[in-house]
Amino acid sequence: MTRVRKQVLLDPEQELKLRALAERWHSSESEVLRIGLDRLIEEEMSSLSSRSDVDGEEDSQAPSDEDIAELEDEVDRWSQQHPRPLRLSELVIADREGR
Repeated sequence: MTRVRKQVLLDPEQELKLRALAERWHSSESEVLRIGLDRLIEEEMSSLSSRSDVDGEEDSQAPSDEDIAELEDEVDRWSQQHPRPLRLSELVIADREGR
């Protein structure tokens, strides 16, 4: 499979969450991003196909605060069901903080 390189800018909090989730899933950060992007696109396409009143308004497909909170809750529930110590990342963070 051919892949295209993309560069994204994350907030420090997003980076920590991404790293933690990748470690819990035993996968790369890139894989977590690809899975999340696939889910978002699938959800949006499903939403578009089910709407009969698509009017092309700008930002009409932006996720609501409730949708975002629901997705964050889903990630939290999944993380709780698949706990795994984050020894390496904790060491890296502690090292960066000079502890």
